[in-house]
Amino acid sequence: MLEVRVGPLLRHVGETDATIWVETDKPCRVEVLGHGADTFEIEGHHFAIVCVEGLDPAVEHPYEVERDGARAWPPEGYEYPTPRIRLLPRDGSLRLLFGSCRASAPHRPPYTRQRWWHSKGKGIDVLHTYGQRMLRQPSALWPDAMMMMGDQLYADEVSDRVTEIVGDRVVHEDGPREALEDFQEYCVGYWDAWTEPTVRWMLSTMPTSMMFDDHEINDKWNTSETWLAQMRQTDWYETRIVGGLMAYWVYQHLGNLSPQELAKDETYQRIAETRQGGTLVRELAKRAECNDGPSRFSYSRNLGRARLIMMDARTGRPLQTGQRRIMTHGEWQWVTSNADGDYDHLMLASSLPFMLPYGMQHVEAWSEAVTDGAWGKHCAGSVSAPG
Repeated sequence: MLEVRVGPLLRHVGETDATIWVETDKPCRVEVLGHGADTFEIEGHHFAIVCVEGLDPAVEHPYEVERDGARAWPPEGYEYPTPRIRLLPRDGSLRLLFGSCRASAPHRPPYTRQRWWHSKGKGIDVLHTYGQRMLRQPSALWPDAMMMMGDQLYADEVSDRVTEIVGDRVVHEDGPREALEDFQEYCVGYWDAWTEPTVRWMLSTMPTSMMFDDHEINDKWNTSETWLAQMRQTDWYETRIVGGLMAYWVYQHLGNLSPQELAKDETYQRIAETRQGGTLVRELAKRAECNDGPSRFSYSRNLGRARLIMMDARTGRPLQTGQRRIMTHGEWQWVTSNADGDYDHLMLASSLPFMLPYGMQHVEAWSEAVTDGAWGKHCAGSVSAPG
């Protein structure tokens, strides 16, 4: 039997359509509710995103995942409710679950302890806990959608399970061994973060929007021009960031897009035609790492009577002295152009706070000024701006 390695994840959901994302262990055709898509390969890993359209908004839609005509998910003896698609009504209220900085770990001691009590402590996994709450409720009380605003996995602080799998790999002799180093290791990281049974069920049933933040790459990712220059001088940083952005595109970003947007996405359409995506996604990641233009990862999404604009606050940052910004002018023009439309509420979301308390704002302004040379050349570049 072919295996669903990761997923299924219910990602985009609209008024009559939805997308289901999966990773499988081999090439195959994936079908959901009579709609199908062939898998595509990225460096030995096989993915598919199935666009399901023409759904009746008046009812819920339980679904199974089939591969090559045979049921693959849920498996026999599945202990959780059958995954289902609940469409977003055009009218009425919207309940949105959101959060960030999930440090996934086995849901048992010592991992459930706080860090100051045990060195392996991560605290309570909020996704597991909320999923258990949903299992005790009727679906009418569930949130309509979920928004994950950065740090879905900690690439610079990997779990014990990931370490056991990739610990003997040597990508770069002088690379940081406690971190995910390339695309192959990032795939293991996402598998670890998304396959805990309760979390896996929750992600198969709750439509989810995603955005990365620093820990998907490094806790100082793009904080300053000096930091970036230092990283680019190492022989391991390019492998790490390109691998991380490749994994982000396929595991997170692709599912943020509606069926209509997928049909217009040039990279995805070229991959769907050939079923080979390694070279194209690697090139996309290298362009995104260059910091020479607008982000490739910001997106807009309608959630009932609300519009969500998720802003990428990492890859498109201008870092040059005197020109530091969270995003380029072109990126902001894209944000404002997508703010128009027929909706009641506009949500601007970012993995970084855009309205800071006075104290934090002054600290950031001070650190940028010192780094830019306000205290002389001996201090220039010696202070990293927060976040």
